[in-house]
Amino acid sequence: MDKQVVFDTSTWIIGFREDLGRALKECLERFLSEKRVVITQLIILELLTGAKNQKEYAELYEDLTALECIEITPEVWESAYKISFNLRRRGYAIPAVDTIIASLCLKHNFLLLHADRHYELIKNYYHLHTQFIK
Repeated sequence: MDKQVVFDTSTWIIGFREDLGRALKECLERFLSEKRVVITQLIILELLTGAKNQKEYAELYEDLTALECIEITPEVWESAYKISFNLRRRGYAIPAVDTIIASLCLKHNFLLLHADRHYELIKNYYHLHTQFIK
């Protein structure tokens, strides 16, 4: 079976923009049709926070909660603690949400699609499978 895929908040936002997201939308649709897209509560939270109005919130909520939602387990939290600690010792301050999402992807061997340089930095030190979207 092919890897499951997490679209980071940064890629969803690009996909929502008509002028930027055509190729990304096609990619998302392909992975959705293959039932490979998974999400976590943190990404849902970030996306719903940015909804423009109640109607958009309701539509986003329905679409996002229909995806397979992967729980953030104590093991994922422990990994995030260690990654944050280790990278901070190297001089990098990674946002907590990015560290948690990276830890989730590491635990489950997911492919992470993103437009956030922090994940590429994490990838330099951990076996995180990523695809950077420009």
